[in-house]
Amino acid sequence: MKKTVYIFNCYGTLNLPLCLNLYNEAVKISDLVCNKYCCVFTDRNDKLWSRSGTVKNIECNFSKYFTDNSRPSRLTSLEIFDQPKGTQKWELEKHSCGFYICELKNGFFNIYIVLSVDLTDDKLVEIWKAFENYCMLKYMVSFSLDAQKNVEIYMYGQPIYPIDADIKTYYSQTEKETVSKLYDLHLQKTNDLEDIFPICIITKGITVNEQAYSSEKAISSDTLLLSK
Repeated sequence: MKKTVYIFNCYGTLNLPLCLNLYNEAVKISDLVCNKYCCVFTDRNDKLWSRSGTVKNIECNFSKYFTDNSRPSRLTSLEIFDQPKGTQKWELEKHSCGFYICELKNGFFNIYIVLSVDLTDDKLVEIWKAFENYCMLKYMVSFSLDAQKNVEIYMYGQPIYPIDADIKTYYSQTEKETVSKLYDLHLQKTNDLEDIFPICIITKGITVNEQAYSSEKAISSDTLLLSK
């Protein structure tokens, strides 16, 4: 099974109400069907703690976490995913979709939408505009990968190799270039997307090799969707 990942780089104050709004927008547009969640917090002593549950209770539980002042903390990451009955959370290749948010630095965070189907350009633009109602967006990049290659790990710029894998051949050269760029973007080392991704959305300050793309669509005066 192939999975496609859409990564939206955003700026804003990350909290549970914001995350829930972003997730609900993604569900409406991309038909995400998830049943589990896990959120990770960092307290004032930089210690991590987490809460998890079922999506059917997410609104009620998030409200409780957000108003609980007994342990002042900030949200570090959120995972909302489908976990088929009889599978474990770490069996990622058996999960067909997911919605993830990860805190970066300097007020930025990434939204990751993982699907087993590709979104149309119109759907991507719809999601972009919906997210713009809640935070500032800098760019979106997308890539596809065989689900057995640990897509949900790879998307953070960290390739994972099975114990018996040949490190030289397990990932193709294109896949290696993609994960390397994802790593640099995750650490905010660059604003240059080059021509690594088959589809991307860019705003002012983000550079890309436009000659490598066959289609260009203006979303606004300073926002472009590019596809090969």
